Amino acid sequence: MILLSIIIPVYKVEKYIEKCLSSIFSNNIDLSLYEVILVNDGTPDKSMSIVEAYSTKYSNLKIINQANQGLSMARNNGIAMAKGQYVWCVDSDDWISHDCLNLIIKHIREINSDMFAIGLMSVEEKSGKSTYVPFSRDTIKSINCRGKDFLFGNNRLTPTQKYIYKLSFLEENHLVYYPKILHEDAEYCLRALYLAKSVNIIDVPCYFYLQRESGAITKSYSKKNFDDLVVVFNELTKFENKVATEDLIFWRAEKVVCVLMFMLGAMAKVEKQIDHFLFWDNFDKCYKNIISENLWRGLFTKRLNRHSIVMCILYYLSPHILFKHIQKKGL
Repeated sequence: MILLSIIIPVYKVEKYIEKCLSSIFSNNIDLSLYEVILVNDGTPDKSMSIVEAYSTKYSNLKIINQANQGLSMARNNGIAMAKGQYVWCVDSDDWISHDCLNLIIKHIREINSDMFAIGLMSVEEKSGKSTYVPFSRDTIKSINCRGKDFLFGNNRLTPTQKYIYKLSFLEENHLVYYPKILHEDAEYCLRALYLAKSVNIIDVPCYFYLQRESGAITKSYSKKNFDDLVVVFNELTKFENKVATEDLIFWRAEKVVCVLMFMLGAMAKVEKQIDHFLFWDNFDKCYKNIISENLWRGLFTKRLNRHSIVMCILYYLSPHILFKHIQKKGL
């Protein structure tokens, strides 16, 4: 029986895919217990040559070919083909620990949870420095909780790679990644966590998340980043018809803070890429209302720390003041 399906979108990762696949297949575990689904998202480089070489060695590796549709659709199409009880989206420039699959399979067998949250290491590509990213900004109170308790509990909610989802849970709740946007994780993870009846925390570093020097959306920002965050905000607003009345104040706070923190992160990085004076004028016209009208909601969540609150106030007063603060102090 297949217990776990690992979904890996492939696009322009010739430099990284070997390490990703090697990390998975170096795990000493019966191949019949899991499958690896590689989704070729129309990659133009030699990534698939590496994948195909692995497919001749490992019978549990499957390949899906599609025209380029973006990360969200690659994940959605891979999940649609999954045969495992649980699915885990792994990015092709990241890797997993050499002994984590046995641990994960053990949890799947013993615990019937809608979601598992696993430990994540952040790795700087240039220096190779690895840092464990704690789940919580406070202290984890329980390794088993309701999804909305995790969501509202001052925890780090993204990226989606830190979660392993029960396939039937995704299907019953019609959870799919929003297509052709950046920051799709924020929109997906918040909905999934709210709907999950149970989340089990595996506080062990299983996933290595590469902070790339170039090519990843976390290192390059444009107007599309901000436009797509507005899409995320609006989609999370539409979701409110599924949120219980007593949870609305906390849901709206998390929604605002999640989008706002991504926007603040983008503000800190956008300076070197575009004419920032023109950018701030356009930003002010396009996005200020969304932030200013909802900023107060962030005060209902612990995730907006003192520094973030200062940055929010500066933004409310003037984006230019905030920009100067970022230039001087950094985010």
